[in-house]
Order: sequence, then structure tokens, then C-alpha cells
Amino acid sequence: MGKKGFADGYESLTREELMGLLRERDRTIEKRDARIKALEGKLARAIAEISAKQEQLLIRNYNDYVTKRDAVDASKGASAKPGRKRGRPRGPLPSREDLEGLWASGGRRTRYVDPEGLPEGAVAFAEDFTYKVEREPGRYFVVKVVRRKYRTPDGVAQAPADPADPFPHSPATPSLLAAAAVLKLLLGVPVDRQCKRMPPVPGLSSPQALGRALGRAADALLPVKKAVDAAMAGSPAYANVDETPVRVLEKYRDGGRNGYVFACVRDVGGYPVASYLYSPTRAPDSAVEAFGLRGAALVVDGFSGYGRVRSESEGAITLQRCVAHLRRKVLECLKGMPAADRAGSPARRIAEELSAIYGLERSMEGTPEERLLLRGGKEYMGHVKALRRLFASLDPDEGTALRRAKEYFDNGGEDFFSFLSDGSLPLDNNRAERAVKLFVLSRRNFLFVENDAGGERAATLMTLIENATLRGLDAEGYLAWALSNVLRMPAEDLLPWSPKVPGSLKLRHAIKNL
Repeated sequence: MGKKGFADGYESLTREELMGLLRERDRTIEKRDARIKALEGKLARAIAEISAKQEQLLIRNYNDYVTKRDAVDASKGASAKPGRKRGRPRGPLPSREDLEGLWASGGRRTRYVDPEGLPEGAVAFAEDFTYKVEREPGRYFVVKVVRRKYRTPDGVAQAPADPADPFPHSPATPSLLAAAAVLKLLLGVPVDRQCKRMPPVPGLSSPQALGRALGRAADALLPVKKAVDAAMAGSPAYANVDETPVRVLEKYRDGGRNGYVFACVRDVGGYPVASYLYSPTRAPDSAVEAFGLRGAALVVDGFSGYGRVRSESEGAITLQRCVAHLRRKVLECLKGMPAADRAGSPARRIAEELSAIYGLERSMEGTPEERLLLRGGKEYMGHVKALRRLFASLDPDEGTALRRAKEYFDNGGEDFFSFLSDGSLPLDNNRAERAVKLFVLSRRNFLFVENDAGGERAATLMTLIENATLRGLDAEGYLAWALSNVLRMPAEDLLPWSPKVPGSLKLRHAIKNL
């Protein structure tokens, strides 16, 4: 039928017949939409079934692997060395049912991640989702992260998995691990106590699993720690260095003892910057190299290892021994001494000369050149010469506190007076002692690190926590921000003093004099 014939047929229809045709058309469209919806539902169920089978296959393969690994370990057990540390069981993988239950009981928090630039008419027909354990102040909760699939005129659209997620195959999140790191290293809360307050997530809420997750966080932040060390190495200022032992469980099992954590504080841009380094031994060579201290002036305690490093550097390193340590040893001589004996005691006169020198130091202001000029003044040098004479005249009995003080002074020698030729040098090493004290206090709670790698990771996290604190930042919020952006931004932009750090993390003014 041509166009004219069709028009003639159309015009010949009554109103009731036209309305009937329209109703028939609507019924046909409804049937088509219902069939499409049924097919989409069938497709979604098929996808969910495939995903469930894939998950079951993953768990089955993992369990088979564990069974075979345990069988191999058992077969090798007879030939293993007595007392040798075996690998710890990693526990079950977190099942979707466990996480689903925790998510439902925690308020069903859901975050939808949709692809950018969806065209009009896009229809969601399926979704992929994962679970993440996050933390608010004082509370843990499970979030369901849903990536919906959309049917578009060009095909299927779905947002990709976040390529900047530092923990893509784990329910761990930056907020969770930042809180765990601050609780352990800054507040001294052991990991096992933290796990008692967490949701019972398999593969995350055991001390071993949370410890491994903290290790991954430290590894992710290692470039930022190296950027801190690079900034310190480029500073012309003197450096305060101190060290403290840390118990290493692996060493104790093998009959060893301790590792050591070195703390270094150095001014960068007028503000103090702190960094920590773990070393299996007390030899300071690794710290000197890592912190870029060749050719620098070091303020240190009486440990002889620094003298050896100075000798090997052929004079490129200047040492200023801590006068505060010397003063403490002198004051120990006065403890328990009868009041009648104190007045004429050589220790009392030495303590008075040291107090006079410290009093003059507190009254000094100005540039290093001006301080050097004041230190060379008659009054100041009079106390220095008197101090030298008093120590030279001492001949105390063996084993006494005064004998130990004299030996400490003699071993340090002229290194106690390097400040007389450099006005920028302080008399004591209090800055490094305060920095290392943070690790000492936390160590009393978490007791030990598992192995050398654990010590290195603790030093990485402690470096960033301490510098965030020095810059007046919320340490937990800063760590969470840095972990969230470590795969998005250069390490230099993640430093605690970077202008890229959000202003919302600022709690107070930065510390200028540590």
C-alpha cells in the first residue's frame, strides 16, 4: 500500500479504533520492557553465580595450597635446624559472608563508585562490590564499595577499581592502618589490644594479620621517608644523633640480643626535622650514610662508635659531646652524699661551674657569630678553664661515681668543647634524646619487633608520625592522607611540610625549637 493508501486507511478509522491501536502499541512496549527486565535480572543472577563460583574456587585453591604447603613443611621438619623459626599460619581468607554480616550489623554503609561521563539513558544492570574496614575516631565499621555496571548506547560502562588504592586485595584502608600505626608507635597500644576492639574480620583482625598490613603501609610510605632523609642530607645545619636498643624477637630466638634505632634531628628551612633508622648493630656508619652526615657537625653522647666514624672520615666530621650527659654523671656523685661532705666535694664545685656555663648559655641571643664571640669572653672562658682544672686535679678511687665521671670526661676530651669554635653548636644533645624518647616509651608497651624488617618499618612510620607532630598536624589524619595519595602524588608533595597537605589537618603552629 502506498503512502496515499495508508493515509486513506488511517483517515477512515474511527476514534475508538485509533484508541484501540494505541492501547495495543502500549501493551506491546510493556511486554518488551518486561522481557528486557527479566533478561537483565537473569544476567545479573548469572554474573552473581559466576562471581560466587570464582570466590569458592579461590578459597578452594588457597586451602589446597595451604594443605600442600603444610605437607611439604612437615616433610622437611625432620631436616630443619632445631629452634629455627617456622612461618606463622596466615589464617583463613576473609569470606564474603563474614564481611556481609559485619556490614549489615554496622549500619549498611555503602559507597557507590560510578564511571565518569555516563551518557543519558544509561541503565545500571549489574554491580561488582568489595568490603573495606574503615575507622572513625573511636569506632571501626565496614563499608561496602559498589561499582555498578551500566548499559549505555555504546555498550557497558563500569568504574575501574581504584588504581591508587595501596591495599587493593585487602579490606584494610588508609584510615584503619593510620590509626593502628599511631596507636602502636605514638600511644604505645600493642597490636593485640587493638585487635580486641576491631570487627572480627578474618585475615585482618588477628595481631599477625594487622601487623602484616602495617608492614605493607610502611612499605608504601618508604618513598616519603626517603624524601625526609634527602631533605635532611641537604641541610647545612648541625645534626643531633642518638640511639636506643630495641629487642628483636628473631634475634632472641637465635641467641642474639638487640637491634638499634638511631634518631637524627636537623634543622631544614628553620624548622626541626626528625628521622629514625633501624640498624641490626650499634655501629653508627649506616646512620651517617642514611642521614647524609658526612662532613657535618654531630652532637652526640659519649658512645665511642662516633669517634671511630670521625676517624674514618679523616676529620670531615666534627663531634660535640653532650655536656648534659657529663653534668648528669657529676650530679650522680652528689646523690646519697651526706650534706656535710657536699660543700667541699670536688663534684659540687664541678657542678657549680657547669651550672654557671649553662646560665650564660641561657642568656645568649643572636646569630652564631655573636654567640661565638660571647663564648670567647672573659667570664665564660673563666668557667671553662676552671672546669678543666677541676677535672685535671681529680684522682678518685676506683669504682666510685666520681671516677666514672672523670673517665667520661677524659674519654670525650676536647670533643666536649667543640662549641667554643662553632657558635651554632649547642652544649647538649637534648633534641635527639627527646626524639628517641618517643620510641623508648612506646617500646615499653609493644616490647619488641618481629625481625629486622619490622624494625625498618617501625622507623619509617615513626619518622612520618614525629614530623607530622613537629609540624602541628594531626598525625593520624596525616598518615591516612599520605597513604590515600601515595600512588597519586610525588613523595615530595606528601612531606609533612608540603603546601599540598590539607589545611584541615593542622592542629597548631609548627615547633621551631625542639
